[in-house]
Amino acid sequence: MTANAMASDREACLAVGMNDHVGKPFDLKHLTDVLIRLTQGQPRAAARPPQTAVPPLPPDEPAVDVEGALERLGHNTGLYASILTSYLAEIATVPDQLDTLLQAQDRAGATRLLHTLKGLSATVGASHLASVAKQQEDVLRAADVNLTHDALRATLRAAVGRSEQVMGEIAQRFIPESPAPSPAHPHAALDLAALQLQLTQLRNLLNHSDLQALQVYAALRDAMGQIAPQAQQELGSALAAFDFARGVACCDQVLQALQAGAAVA
Repeated sequence: MTANAMASDREACLAVGMNDHVGKPFDLKHLTDVLIRLTQGQPRAAARPPQTAVPPLPPDEPAVDVEGALERLGHNTGLYASILTSYLAEIATVPDQLDTLLQAQDRAGATRLLHTLKGLSATVGASHLASVAKQQEDVLRAADVNLTHDALRATLRAAVGRSEQVMGEIAQRFIPESPAPSPAHPHAALDLAALQLQLTQLRNLLNHSDLQALQVYAALRDAMGQIAPQAQQELGSALAAFDFARGVACCDQVLQALQAGAAVA
C-alpha cells in the first residue's frame, strides 16, 4: 500500500514480486477484496484504475473530501473521528520537522515527510493539504543542492494551519457527545464490576490490535471518566494515535487499582 499510485509505480511493484498494489487514498472495499482474493488463492481480477485525481481547490477555503474518506472507512464515523484526531496531532509537527530537515540539507528526509503527509491527508479527505504536499514533494525531487526554499516552507506552514482549522471543525462534528453527569450522586449508578469486565475486554482487543476496541472504549469512556479521569484521557489519547501498546498499559493501570480497591487518578 503506497501513495505512489501511478501506473508505472504499480508495474514496478509487481515486477519485483509484489502480489498486488493498492494506492492511497485506498477504497476499503477494494482493499478487502484484494486481501480476500490473495488469502483464498482466487484468480487475479482486473485491477481498478488508480484514483489519483485531486478535486480543484476553491479560492477561499481548502478542498475537503469527507464523503470519500468515510467511504474508504466503510462509513464508520467513530473510526473517522479517531483517525482525524490522530491526524491533527500528526500534522501539527510537520512544518517544524520540514524546517529542520531542510536546514540540515536532508532532501531525502524532507521528500519522505511530504510524501507521508500527502498520503495521510488524502486518506482523511484533506484534499487541499494533500495537493500542496504533492506539489512541494515534486519541487524537492527536482531541487538544487541548496535547500533553503523559504517560499516552500511558508506555503506548507500556511496550508497545514488552515487544514488544522478546517479538519478540526469536521472532527468535532463526528466525535460523539458525552452526556453530562448528574450533579447529585454522580457515582451512585456506577457498576464497578461491569466496568472491570469492559476494561478487560478492551485490554484483550487492544492486545490483538482489534479496531473493535474503539467501540468498546466509547461505551465505557464516561464510566471510566468518573473514577479515573486522568487515565481515561491518557487512554483516549492512546487510541486516537492507534498506540495500542500504550492503551494496554492504561487498562492495566486502572484494572490493578480496581482489583486492589484503590482510588484511581
